Amino acid sequence: PRSTLFPYTTLFRSTMAEPPLQIRVAAAPGDTGTTATLFGMTLRGSEPGVVVHTIGVNGATFADYLHAEYFAPQLATLRPDLIIFSLGTNEAANARVFSSDSLTAVIDSLITIMEKNDIHASYLFTTPPAIYKRYRKNRKYYYKPNPIAGQVSTSLIRYAEAGDHTYWNWYTIMGGKNSMAKWKAKHLTDRKYLHFTMKGYSIQGILLENAFRKAFEQYRTNR
Repeated sequence: PRSTLFPYTTLFRSTMAEPPLQIRVAAAPGDTGTTATLFGMTLRGSEPGVVVHTIGVNGATFADYLHAEYFAPQLATLRPDLIIFSLGTNEAANARVFSSDSLTAVIDSLITIMEKNDIHASYLFTTPPAIYKRYRKNRKYYYKPNPIAGQVSTSLIRYAEAGDHTYWNWYTIMGGKNSMAKWKAKHLTDRKYLHFTMKGYSIQGILLENAFRKAFEQYRTNR
């Protein structure tokens, strides 16, 4: 059917009896000079359960999504029940001076854009990790805790509490201000104390999953 969200855009839906082993996309002969853009596809089963979509952009901040023309309209087609914002690391890594008010204004603008696109999901904010920052002294580089990471984490928590949203305090869970060095000692981060290794990210994912399971069990018990 023709999309009401994107001019000149068509959303194709197809039902298959069996899960496909391979999907091939090919251009069909058309009018000379016409072009088409495949933004993506999603496969869903008929059984009940959780469907997870991820968007990962290296170096992205909350502000970057304000300028992503198709982000909110395309997100709306997925009809999400929960949106997890796992941002803030680049705000801390790239800023010399941090403004909590500026971050709040950006998040407000982003949520407003999503609501204008008929997205009314619940929001979960995860705080950034306790990253380090590189400094130079006597022609030598060294790393120490980035103080802005804690400030960003505090701001996200305050924003979530003020808006009656949910947050997961990864900054504290991983150990707080000086914890990145401990993770690096166990080979769970890169040499810049900024990103995790595959195993480090796996641990983070498991901890977040456990938090979900615990919260769901509490919901089942108290409802």
